[in-house]
Amino acid sequence: MEESTNQIRLIRRNGTIVPWHEEKIIYAITKAFDELNYERSEGSEFEIAQDVTEHVYRLDNPIIHVEEVQDIVQEKLMRHGHYKVAEAYILFRAKRNQERATTKEDIPLPTVYPILVKHDPQTNGPTEDWNGEDLRERIKYSSMDLDLCYSDVEIEGRLLGSVYQAISYKDLCKTIMLNARTLIEKDADFSKFVGRLFMTYVYEEVLGWDILKDGISKLKKFHKKAFQAYIDQAISIGRLSPSLSKYNLEKLSASFDPHADMNFDYLGLQTLYDRYLIVDKTGDNNKRLEVPQFFWMRVAMGIHMNHGRDEDKVLKLYKLYKDRRFCSSTPTLFNSGTNRPQMSSCYLYYVDDSIEGIMQTGIANNAYLSKWAGGLGGSWTAVRGTGAHIRGTNGESQGVIPFLKMHNDLLIAVNQGGKRKGAGCAYLETWHTDIEDFLELRKNTGDDRRRTHDMNTANWIPDLFMKRVEARGDWTLFQSNDVIDLHNLYGKDFEDAYYNYESLAREGKIYGKTIPAIELWKKMLMAIFETGHPWITFKDPCNIRSPQDHAGVIHSSNLCTEITLNTSNDETAVCNLGSIVVDRHITKSGKLDKRMLKQTIAIAVEALDNVIDTNFYPTETAEY
Repeated sequence: MEESTNQIRLIRRNGTIVPWHEEKIIYAITKAFDELNYERSEGSEFEIAQDVTEHVYRLDNPIIHVEEVQDIVQEKLMRHGHYKVAEAYILFRAKRNQERATTKEDIPLPTVYPILVKHDPQTNGPTEDWNGEDLRERIKYSSMDLDLCYSDVEIEGRLLGSVYQAISYKDLCKTIMLNARTLIEKDADFSKFVGRLFMTYVYEEVLGWDILKDGISKLKKFHKKAFQAYIDQAISIGRLSPSLSKYNLEKLSASFDPHADMNFDYLGLQTLYDRYLIVDKTGDNNKRLEVPQFFWMRVAMGIHMNHGRDEDKVLKLYKLYKDRRFCSSTPTLFNSGTNRPQMSSCYLYYVDDSIEGIMQTGIANNAYLSKWAGGLGGSWTAVRGTGAHIRGTNGESQGVIPFLKMHNDLLIAVNQGGKRKGAGCAYLETWHTDIEDFLELRKNTGDDRRRTHDMNTANWIPDLFMKRVEARGDWTLFQSNDVIDLHNLYGKDFEDAYYNYESLAREGKIYGKTIPAIELWKKMLMAIFETGHPWITFKDPCNIRSPQDHAGVIHSSNLCTEITLNTSNDETAVCNLGSIVVDRHITKSGKLDKRMLKQTIAIAVEALDNVIDTNFYPTETAEY
């Protein structure tokens, strides 16, 4: 039974939660026989203990109270014919309960009770006297296994601050949570306490669960009962793909583990609630349709949706999620299983030197990508700098800065479905004539029309520039339309071309501005000290070490600078991410569990591969 029972937890009388251990049941039964001097057949205590364990597992509850276990032990003693032992066991329990009751302090309730609570404030509907009984149960649940600096009674008093008569139930819950948040600064464990307290309200909202009527032992039952209805409703309002209903939902729901929710701290759960859990916005209440375990299961289902809908693979991935061994990236968590499953993390784009390219790639396509929660990183080096001649209109270019301002405003306007701000990073190579203005984009001073306060920036630095800095040599800035091939070269080819363009600039055949390389380097460092931007990234190592150098040149990294992929006018590079939580793979002795890590990696890589095939690509260049 070891594999079956490893998810069962026992609630002790002091509120702590411990893993289920069958040997402790054996010990308790053996002690009952010995102390009462009753004869027993050899091995009978093992048979009874196994029967108790199997009974508990069949209850399908991940958490069970010690009193319930003792009831089962009592029943099994009688079923195995040990009636005298069962009778003595009943009397012994009654005696111990009486002793505990007489030694327990008579704790007075806060004087604020009773509180008049309105359950329908809009219609001035019925009210009731609320005595805080459910709040005390929430506090008891939330403080399990935590060493808090306040007693339950002290916590209750603090949570009731600012509560007033004739308050609506909604405002009562909100006030309790606001008061609970202030406790976090008193004790680090209160972060988990407040997370669990909040979780009870989430269960109430989504599952219709009642902590007084149903108790925590029925949470798994409520998860199983509500799962099918959640899938059906989410599909009916267009939030989830109808393909999810083709899974064996009965099999999937049998594996829910609500106990895993107790590991959330408040900030983690609040973020999950605000941004990730699917919301029904067809009515006025913006009601959440998901609890965390529905959320993890939905993501796993969506990833395997177009790959045979294998429930066993879904459950393996779900287990990684809920055990915090692996987590997919935000777009995957947002959109997996939906009708538009844009699950990719980052898009790397290339903007060419034409108004059509700038507006289509740099603005329009990026708006589509940002809408579906993709992070953006792209090269703007090909766009000619300020003052460059425009042959078509016989005018002068305003440079790259005004377009970057437009891109910055795009990221504010298209805010990833209202779930989070748009995020992007613009890369510019160090020889571009607008590089000095580029360094000032994130400053809080100067002309705000030439500032990008919401967009990230990054330098794309060739090795030759660093050589010039070390040699205290000069550095030449060029108009990109005069040196069209320079952005597509690296290594020795770049250096040869750069030397040639410097000669042409000295001869006056092309534009070139010469500055001390060390002075430009100082400006780069000063900008980083002041604003954290532009980031320092190096062009040559990215290209020299690229495993795809046969397919083109790398023009930039992505938003977060952890990947380098090829981009062109026809190709927007796409990146799929996930994170392995390494400390969840460390044994109690402090060693890395390589077998577990290997298992995690295998499941995670398959999930990432599935994302490539299942993904909804907002633009043709990204799909290509």
